[in-house]
Amino acid sequence: DQTSKTSYDLVVIGARWTGAVGEYWRSKTTYEVIKTIQPPVLVAIGEREQLKRFLVCTGGKEFIEQAVQFTGRLAAAVNASVTLLHVMAEPPAVYADMVRLEENVDQLLESKSELGTNLRRQKRELERLRVSADVRLRHGIVIDQVFEEAREGDYDLIVTGTSQARGLLRHYIMGDLTRSILNRAIVPVLVARAGPAKPGRTLWKAIKGLVRTR
Repeated sequence: DQTSKTSYDLVVIGARWTGAVGEYWRSKTTYEVIKTIQPPVLVAIGEREQLKRFLVCTGGKEFIEQAVQFTGRLAAAVNASVTLLHVMAEPPAVYADMVRLEENVDQLLESKSELGTNLRRQKRELERLRVSADVRLRHGIVIDQVFEEAREGDYDLIVTGTSQARGLLRHYIMGDLTRSILNRAIVPVLVARAGPAKPGRTLWKAIKGLVRTR
């Protein structure tokens, strides 16, 4: 494994134009490389004359911030702007007031909610790197909204993440969203590395917490 012998900042993999069906072909090796090597992976899909507009798919969680930082450094190097996109599932009609609140980006970024706090911190990190940063919120099926935004915004690069698996083996988990983006994208896709997700609060941990407080 070449990447284990030499420390690389980025690995680039190509994708072949199939022509007949109007899509790009990704080999199984592409997915295996993404899951096993440590550096971020750029899959060179499509033809772009420049990389000036980056779209980062963020779930609004803390563990994605490592990927945001890497994207920010790359954007700073090529003088690109970054849009942080968060997609929320379509809620029932009874939550219409909450939806209106969340659709107000400025109000959300000023709120104390977990989503607002994390997006605000990610945006500030990009601005600290002197990168023009914007936040976009959409509602609906995540993968459909990602490509709707990508098409409307004419982005040159889509950034998604993989989380590091727990345990002794160093590998990365490629979720359904990342795989779907790779399968459908017609522009380059950067699969950045996110930190390990924080473990959830299990029932056993909650019980132990109650015992300690007595």
